[in-house]
Amino acid sequence: MNSCIAFDLDGTLITCQQKQTMLLKYIMASNKILQKNTTAIWELKRAGYSTFDALIKNGFNKSLAKKMCDEWCASVEDFYWLSYDTPYNDVYSTLELLKSENELYLITARKNKNNVLYQLSQLGLDRFFRDVFVVPQKNVSNNKKKILELLRCDFFIGDTESDFFATEQLSTQFIGCINGQRNKHYLSCVGVNVFIENISNINLYIK
Repeated sequence: MNSCIAFDLDGTLITCQQKQTMLLKYIMASNKILQKNTTAIWELKRAGYSTFDALIKNGFNKSLAKKMCDEWCASVEDFYWLSYDTPYNDVYSTLELLKSENELYLITARKNKNNVLYQLSQLGLDRFFRDVFVVPQKNVSNNKKKILELLRCDFFIGDTESDFFATEQLSTQFIGCINGQRNKHYLSCVGVNVFIENISNINLYIK
């Protein structure tokens, strides 16, 4: 084996925009709220805003924004909303190629491990990984760091600042995906200096 490589899931291997925007539209409708521009809210989140702060920025009061965020957290990992997630182009071929010469692992922050495993099975992604680690969302960077350290990973590919911070003080090289939850400008501002636009571009850094 050449390298030990870990991947984040949401926004790295699978899309997250459609799930998030569709869920937000549903929450607005269920609360009888005049539809806002969900794409604008998504772009704010890509620029570093939390869901709560992005809602406030778009004119929601704090009480309503909190209610919507609570509903969001209660629903976002339900099977129905997970069905909106789809693998990015070239994910299967890229993972197949990497698996032939490297050890691949998945590290994701979710509340429901069973739903993660089911989703991976449904998408046909489970076959690529030696193991799948589902860590708590509280203190996520530290939780992911413990796994990276345990596995002695050479690379960690993710799309958020919490993924990047998980590699701090480790020998693990972080590679930032800029088509996921955070954009390139924001990731650059928090210190990321290695980027890929598509998972297939990973061969630029992992030979």
